[in-house]
Amino acid sequence: MIKELLNLNHCRATQKINFLLIPVSNFEITKKGAIKFNKIYLWLKSQNLYKLERTISGGIKNGSHMKVPAWDVRANKYCVEITVILEGYAWRIQFRTKTPKKLSGRTAFTKFKRLLKKNGIDLDQYAIDNGEEVKKEIETYLVKPWHQFYIDKIFSQAHHIDFHSSFGAGLANTHEEFRSTMNWLYENREKDEINKHILNFSIGFMQSIGGCNATWAHLSKDAIADNNKRVLKLAVIL
Repeated sequence: MIKELLNLNHCRATQKINFLLIPVSNFEITKKGAIKFNKIYLWLKSQNLYKLERTISGGIKNGSHMKVPAWDVRANKYCVEITVILEGYAWRIQFRTKTPKKLSGRTAFTKFKRLLKKNGIDLDQYAIDNGEEVKKEIETYLVKPWHQFYIDKIFSQAHHIDFHSSFGAGLANTHEEFRSTMNWLYENREKDEINKHILNFSIGFMQSIGGCNATWAHLSKDAIADNNKRVLKLAVIL
């Protein structure tokens, strides 16, 4: 076993292992974090491990029939996570941006609303009743390789299109009245971490059915569409 894995948080793996009780180790989305995470990923990939079997809810199917050593890799918009059971121990290893423990999308959005109100914009005036229907029309934001050829390959000194705070910029581009607030948040994102999280979380929360019944989904729709338009335009030029 490589020391990089052994040194991470882990627990004993029994036949009744509970996925939620496996300690999580986090690598931040930086160049340094990517190198460390990829080293562990590539080593595990070379070990010919079984694939973990999951329950419908996302837990680990345990019991005497469970095949080990085993692992899997799961990803969503915010995180890539490796789960591995090896040599009697279990790990959960994430590649994601850390957020303050008590900060949520709702908290960030609430602060965003207050800041807008201070700047003369009452977000409640933008509320719509058909948010769930509008949410279905929102484009998937473009985060993908330009061609299938690039999947599962490792590159050094590579470049990718990454507009800083692109969804916030999309909101400003499509609704000019938001520009001064979005500019202020961007310019002060390093001075106070909450400003960075407002930029990161607010557009997504606007279309959250569980969070706000997608009450501002049309704003999220416009912001993401503008982002995709700029990405495609630049991709063609490059």
